[in-house]
Amino acid sequence: MMMNIKKVFFLAVLLFASADAFSQRWNWPEDRAKAEEKMALYTDELKLEQYRKSANDLHWLLLNAPDLNVSLYQHGSRIYERLAEKEDDPALKQLYLDSLMWMYDTRMRYFNDSVNVMNRKSFKAYKHYIKDKDKYEFLLKLYDETFRISGNNVLDSNLPAYMHVVKINRLIIKNLSIEDVFDRYNRISMVLDYKIRNGKNLERQKDMIDRILTETVPEGIDCNFVIENLGPRFREDPEDLALAKRIFSFMLKGKCTEDPLFMDVAREIQLQEPNYGRAYKVIGKKCLKQKNYSCAESYFTEALSLAPTGAEKADVYIDLGKMKSFQDDKVEAREYYKKALQADPGNKTAFESIGNLYYYNVADCAEKKDKVKDRLPYIAAYDMYKKAGNTKMMNGAQERFPSKEEIFIMNYTDGQKMDIDCWINVSVTLQTRD
Repeated sequence: MMMNIKKVFFLAVLLFASADAFSQRWNWPEDRAKAEEKMALYTDELKLEQYRKSANDLHWLLLNAPDLNVSLYQHGSRIYERLAEKEDDPALKQLYLDSLMWMYDTRMRYFNDSVNVMNRKSFKAYKHYIKDKDKYEFLLKLYDETFRISGNNVLDSNLPAYMHVVKINRLIIKNLSIEDVFDRYNRISMVLDYKIRNGKNLERQKDMIDRILTETVPEGIDCNFVIENLGPRFREDPEDLALAKRIFSFMLKGKCTEDPLFMDVAREIQLQEPNYGRAYKVIGKKCLKQKNYSCAESYFTEALSLAPTGAEKADVYIDLGKMKSFQDDKVEAREYYKKALQADPGNKTAFESIGNLYYYNVADCAEKKDKVKDRLPYIAAYDMYKKAGNTKMMNGAQERFPSKEEIFIMNYTDGQKMDIDCWINVSVTLQTRD
């Protein structure tokens, strides 16, 4: 009989003991035979999903050999969770859930691994207590402690769960101030940002957490709130990347990007985490709009070094060209448009931009002695608009070509090559408008 029990025991170990269990030393009690018998019985019953019987035999081991092996608590957690899930009686169900929590606590006492076990305990508590108002404060304290000891090793599933616990405590228990909410939100965000930086795809969780935050503060996270409540914290510690990112996100969504705080946090984020889109589309373009050309050029240049594709480089070069055009440096503007074409051959905007330089600056080259020569920039503009596929501007330029009469009077021939003097300095094929 004893030999059969031992066979069952070792089979059960093979079936149920995890790698963690094998890595732990087996601390057998004085009555090892009894312990082996109970071990074989409870694991066999667990395999057969006889959870109540399994719990009874496990109970003897927990009393007489609590440090036997970590598998006692791994299996015990599973047993009591299944019992709780199948139980209809509220009092008995609560008893089983209390036993489930006890399993995690006792496992940590005997086998440490507190970060892993606390994360598991927190999520199981969240799963089973989230609809129990009496447990909301317990959940909050549990998650506070879990995040305190876990650093960046929090389970992914616990990130939105913690934010949800914060929400129900503030809205239902009313035990958290807005500052309390943001302290925890920032704590969650720091872990989330760390995980994303290290390759995890958690954008869905990030969106969920931000959405829960807005629900947690139904009075609104408007621009004034961000500026008045988060602005001073950023000024005190501008290197707090998580806080800077939250402010950036809220101000972007709140459309309050004109406040100086927005640019300050954008610059700080860019300093710590260089990014093409932020350097170009956010900071560089805003500087350009504000006619802060040195700022725009600085961030556009940085964006060029970060641009992942030729097309994105071309976009930056085109804006650099616009900036030089605003500064009336048409030659430099054209050089940037040409660089855009080198980065992205066939870029229609670049061709059109060169065409605009010629079209709107005809007066630069007009000596007012030869009507044909004075109109040659329109032909140069037409050639660029044609490459851009802009029919409307092609037609507009063509209407300003020299007439047949004018080229006859000035003794030119339709189709001859002609040079445009001044800064344009290109050759065109003479054409007439009629």
